[in-house]
Parts: sequence; C-alpha cells; structure tokens
Amino acid sequence: MMENNSGKNDNASLFAYLVHEVRTPLVCTQSMLRDILTGEEIKREQIESCEKSVTTLLEYLNQTLDMLKVSEGQLKLNVAPITLGEIEEILYKYYAIQAKDHQVTFEVETGESPFRYIYLDKGISLQIANNLIGNAFKYTPAGGKVKVRIGITEIEEYRCIFRVEIVDNGRGMTKEFLEKAFLPFTQEDGYIPGKGAGLGLNLTRKLIQFLGGEMEIHSEKGKGTTVCVRIEADAADEDYSVKQQNDETGGQQNKIIDKETLRGKKLLIAEDDDVIMEWMVDAFEKYGVWVDKTYDGNEVVALFEESKPFEYDAILMDMGMPECNGMEATFRIRHLEREDAKEIPIIAYTGFPLENEEEFLRRNRIQKIVPKTLIAEEVVQRLGEIWESYGNKE
Repeated sequence: MMENNSGKNDNASLFAYLVHEVRTPLVCTQSMLRDILTGEEIKREQIESCEKSVTTLLEYLNQTLDMLKVSEGQLKLNVAPITLGEIEEILYKYYAIQAKDHQVTFEVETGESPFRYIYLDKGISLQIANNLIGNAFKYTPAGGKVKVRIGITEIEEYRCIFRVEIVDNGRGMTKEFLEKAFLPFTQEDGYIPGKGAGLGLNLTRKLIQFLGGEMEIHSEKGKGTTVCVRIEADAADEDYSVKQQNDETGGQQNKIIDKETLRGKKLLIAEDDDVIMEWMVDAFEKYGVWVDKTYDGNEVVALFEESKPFEYDAILMDMGMPECNGMEATFRIRHLEREDAKEIPIIAYTGFPLENEEEFLRRNRIQKIVPKTLIAEEVVQRLGEIWESYGNKE
C-alpha cells in the first residue's frame, strides 16, 4: 500500500518557498545594519527601512505558520461579542495610518443592525481584515480610495450573516488571474519586492471557510476590486459573556496592571536565546522587577534550589531549551523537597503551538502559557495578572 505524501509534499513546498522569500529581506536588513554600524551617524531612513524588512519577514512567517495550522487542523475557534460600532472603531484605529502612508483615502461605512452584538473570533477576523485591506492598500495607487462596508442581515432568531465588502479603485485583476487568484504562491505579475509572498488570498479564504463563511472577488483590470465576505454568526441583544463574567467576579472587569503591582517582585527567567533574554530583562526592569537570568534547564533548577524559600515570585520558563527543556526543568522543580517548589507560579514561554493547552497546564503544573509572538510589554502584563491573582506574599 502506497503512503499518501501529498500533505508532506505541500508542506515541503511551502517551506522551500518561504526560505526563498525570506532571504531577500534578510539580506537587505543585514546590509542596512552593517551600514548603520560602520557609519558615523545613524539616519532615520535606515532604521525605518530595517523595520519594514523585519515587518515583511514577520508577515511571511506568520502566514506560513497559519497555513500549517489550518492544514493540520490546529486552529481553535474563540468567539466573543462585538458591536458594529466597535468593529468600525477598530478598522479606523488599525488602518487610517496605513492609508495615510499609502496616500489613499480610507472610509468605513456601517449599515443598520437588527442585533446589538454579533459573536466573532476577533483574532481570526482581524487577520482576515489585515490580508484583504492590506491588499487593497498595496494595489491602489496614491490618490486612490479604499472603502470598507460592514453590515448584518438577520437569517433567523439570533443568527445572522455578517457582511463585509472591501472596495478599491486600484489596479484591479484580469479575468484570467481571477481564476487562479486563490492558489498559493500566486501573484499576477510574479514576485514584486514588498508585495508579499502570494499566500494571502489562499490563507484568507481558508480562514473564512474555517469560520463557516464564503468569499467572492469581483475585479476589472485598471478599474479596481471588490471583495465580498459573508460569515454566518450568532447574535444577541445583550452581552452574555460580560453578564456571566460579572456574575462570577462581582462586576470586576479586567484592568491594566500598574507598576506598583510589579515593583519589587523577583523573577527567575530561563531562556537560551541571548537576544530574547535581554529583551525580556529590559522590559521587566522598567517595571521595577528584579530578574535573575539562566540559560538552560539544569541551570534554572540549580539556581532555584540554591535560593532561599520564597525568594522568587515566579519563573518564566522557555519550553524549548536544549539538553534539559522547560518541561523537564519544571518537573524537577515541582518535586524538590521545599514548600515553595509546589507553589511558585511557573509560566511556559514557548514559540510552539500546543494541541491541548489545558492538559499541558495540568500535566506540567504550569500556571499559564505565554506565546513568544507577544511583545515584551504583553508578557509583563500577563505575568502581572498572575501575581495579582496570587496576592502579595506576607
């Protein structure tokens, strides 16, 4: 019986294409950084160019990882209530500045809604918007216009169709290209630096289908493009998630953790990457957190074992360290003969997707998982929330 390797071949092609695509922005970034290091003065334009190249790299990597998640069934649906007014606010917040940078007019038109709330996966929905509105900006010349229309149509009691139309008067697409626009690695004019890797539309359609929706594109060369997205969703006149949260918490809402909650805390970090380590240390020290650094699992276990009981308030543990990884180090710490070993909050810091997070937390006695895709300030915020929930030590 022959083994079906089509999935493996697709992933291999995706990886090979990614390696080819990221090489150009990497070389450009390396060259610009060398100019900065050897030059007598640093020009703002050089820093901005480096930032753009890094942003391009992140876009390629994120799209590739998302493609793999979709193809391997690893995406999870996380719906939450939101109003059309909030969606409009988010769109202006995210894209008004981009429109100004591209020198195009950006408008959002909001229709009437029979419901106050619709339930959407905000993360996936924003990613869809990023891809589609980003494409409209890329292919609409200066002086052009990009307009987003959003609306809700009731289909039955507390069920609706969430409609999105993204209309531009940009370069448009030929009829021939439209027939293959959803294929991966497809660009009408071949590779154009700064125009992406040709993964966006394929990924976007997969994400929309994951949400139970559909997508259509109407375009004419030289006249512009209209993208129509329709997603079936639950709807309500009351935010039941907030009501439930208020019932459980006595009406208290999530809040930003202030510096006083963090000041004076002592954190033990285990991270084998020097750059990430210094990045995290700088972020925590700005909030008055004392930090001790370790670079592998054996070292973090040894330093914790040598410390005084309850000297550390938490451990930020990289899961992917060589020799002794974060899971093994956590297991060894939890089994030390000291009271704080079983109580100290341990936060898993990982760049790898976890199939069953709840099982992972329970099995490894870890308080929280923090992805490495978060910026440093968000990691500080997550840890602050844990410290606040534990309360101050006597």
